[in-house]
Amino acid sequence: MTDTAQSTHSRHTLSIDRPPADGDTGATGLIALIALVLALGFAFGFSWVVVIATLVAIIFLHELGHYLTARAAGMKTTEFFLFFGPRIWSFRRGETVYGIKTVPLGAYVKIIGMTNLEEVDPADEPRTYREQPYWRRLSVAVAGSTMHFILAFVALFAFLALYGDLVSQSDDWAIGEITENSAAARAELAPGDRLVAVNGLDTSDFVELGDVLEPFAGESVTLTVERDGETFDTVTVIGERLTEEGAATIDGLLPGDVLLAVGDQPVFTYDEFVAAIGDRGGQPVEVSFTGVGSADAQVANVVLLDPIDEGAARGFLGVSPEPVRTDYSPIQAVGRTVDQFVEFTWLTVKGIAEFFWPPNFIDFVGGAFGDAPSDLVTADTSPLDVERINSLDTIDVGEPRVLSPYGLVRFGNDSAESGFEGWLAFIVVINISIGVVNMIPLLPFDGGHVVIATYEKVRSVLSGRRHYVDAGGWIPIAYAVLGLFLVMTLVALVRDIVDPIV
Repeated sequence: MTDTAQSTHSRHTLSIDRPPADGDTGATGLIALIALVLALGFAFGFSWVVVIATLVAIIFLHELGHYLTARAAGMKTTEFFLFFGPRIWSFRRGETVYGIKTVPLGAYVKIIGMTNLEEVDPADEPRTYREQPYWRRLSVAVAGSTMHFILAFVALFAFLALYGDLVSQSDDWAIGEITENSAAARAELAPGDRLVAVNGLDTSDFVELGDVLEPFAGESVTLTVERDGETFDTVTVIGERLTEEGAATIDGLLPGDVLLAVGDQPVFTYDEFVAAIGDRGGQPVEVSFTGVGSADAQVANVVLLDPIDEGAARGFLGVSPEPVRTDYSPIQAVGRTVDQFVEFTWLTVKGIAEFFWPPNFIDFVGGAFGDAPSDLVTADTSPLDVERINSLDTIDVGEPRVLSPYGLVRFGNDSAESGFEGWLAFIVVINISIGVVNMIPLLPFDGGHVVIATYEKVRSVLSGRRHYVDAGGWIPIAYAVLGLFLVMTLVALVRDIVDPIV
């Protein structure tokens, strides 16, 4: 998430020391770096090497966008480096030194005269960033994110053209997964089966299945099933999934949980659970259940508080629809790519805004110390429920998160291990995310320089003379933002190690 503007402003005008760009170095450092990457490949698998190489290429192309637009505008570029810190390897070509440094947290292109604070040889003044027209400065500032969006669009098109869309089918659906110990499992349903009816009521639309099952919770029903072209009937007892009202009566369980057993005694409904507890209400009891977002059975000690007569649970069969793939021609893939690119970009913008919403940001930081998410915990939440919430891996799925470099490589490795399809999806996600983040309208991000250039343009038009923003006023803001993101990176690293996204 480092860019031309960020690198130049934070590393030069903010007086962060950097060795002079003074020509070539030997290849020893480069050879050592390559050897280290290969060693990682032998140690952890070469999918890690593929992911690291992909990320380095993405960083390089980001800076290449800044470099090419700056050169096209006639600006003088003196450095083009991958990474930060001490120099590993470099060489000079013309007026620019190219190379690799030590700390893999981004890259930078050094363009002279980014702000009014930088002293430049008078002979080079016409080639400074600050002396270029607004549209030239704007093109340089947005070039990095533009490169990311181009990469994401191309990868998304390739994904859709080669693999199509994988969506859950609602109409005329087939069973994809079956929850362990559920009513569907007891009925010996299998993936690929089609549920035709429940007690004669049509179930061809999966969206309406919950409404069909609701009045049969805890009752024996006849399922009409189609398998391999043949239709047959089977009988099962519809299970129940706890509602908010029902979960509130059982300390240690959450809305959406499915009751399976009290000790060794199977229970399929809330009423059976209450009956199995008997006179042990208010005492810890070992209960088996299927947790929220999981098909696997779990065991926990829970406490039955005050049971209720109605509304504690709703019908639950225990099936999910089988995803189906929609194929596209190259022409169709273009239109679908535009639609999904816009949708993914908007979701990324929305996700970033949600992440920085104070309660969510507090949850993110607190997650590094084992704290439960604030939207699931209130002053009335019991210790047992807090313990259960903290144990939920599925919280990661919907929780706004940022990844550290380690988490990013791990996420990419998981994606790449699923093949070329997963690798393309990773490229789409990472490029849209970085492209959007770099447009945050604050220094040291690209978006901060867009804001400054636009402000200078507006002031120049209104005053009738060229206006320059005093960069000195932005120094505390740039340092504050940079400090915040360094802290976020450290917190993200802790969370990626102790609480990885699953």
